[in-house]
Amino acid sequence: MTVTQLLKAATASGVVAAFYLLVFFRLIGVVVVPGDSRYYDRSYQSTEYAAEIASAADKYGIDPMLLTAVVRQESNFDETAVSPVGAKGLGQLMPIIVEYCGIADPFNPSQNLDCSARFLSELLAKYEDMEFALAAYNAGEPAVDSCMCVPRNGQTEHYVTAVMGYYESYKSSPVVIHAPYRDYRISQGWHGSVVGYWGYDFVAGCGEKILAPISGVVTYNGLDGYVGRYSGGEQNTMLVIESLDGRASVTLLHGDYSGVDGFVSAGDAVGVEDSIGNSTGCHTHMSVTVDGENVDFYPMLVVQ
Repeated sequence: MTVTQLLKAATASGVVAAFYLLVFFRLIGVVVVPGDSRYYDRSYQSTEYAAEIASAADKYGIDPMLLTAVVRQESNFDETAVSPVGAKGLGQLMPIIVEYCGIADPFNPSQNLDCSARFLSELLAKYEDMEFALAAYNAGEPAVDSCMCVPRNGQTEHYVTAVMGYYESYKSSPVVIHAPYRDYRISQGWHGSVVGYWGYDFVAGCGEKILAPISGVVTYNGLDGYVGRYSGGEQNTMLVIESLDGRASVTLLHGDYSGVDGFVSAGDAVGVEDSIGNSTGCHTHMSVTVDGENVDFYPMLVVQ
């Protein structure tokens, strides 16, 4: 039974039952707001090759979710995959495409994804139609050029449908915002400051590992420039993680984030709890932004 179904059943039994069920879900950290698609930790960002896919997609100006959908259909993320017709690696590159891209090893994930992204970007530019581009990736350009359609050869039409299905699924995946600890308490509810960062204060204990709330790329690790009345002249430490599609970001304050950089997956250790900056004790202040809007993320919080 889903959370929504449980809440409906409890509501049917009475307001008090619904209230206690909500309290229960809050305590275990899995309250969600059904239907709000602004919040997401897209499953595509948790794949083993998420960082390489994001890098290749960014280099050639294509959507990382689309490239991930192609790789999922082509090889199911198996870098050693070889098809009966000789297509190789994550993007199932044919020998002629490997030669065209000039890569040395089609089984090397970074090389394969770079070539796959390049080829896909050129097809998208040529056809200006996503389904035609996917069809050409699968069946070859001559097959698409001959009819200016998705060839119905018993394979390509199913390929295009599958990739588009994965792509739409990635785009519409519901949010998963993880708590920065496995065990914690909220020491201060929704609040901000003169510099923004509206969010919640989490406490697990001085020196406890802080876990990445989302998968993405660390875009900032340093000081935030703010000196408050409790800071003793010391600025807050700040770590910002941005989702691979650039729409969501998480800001963490006051911890020791030394050496954290590059791609991180949700649940990775990204620091330790501390009391650096405008703080009266060890805690992590966490703020979430979606599409440029600082949002109240607590309703979709999940324990790692």
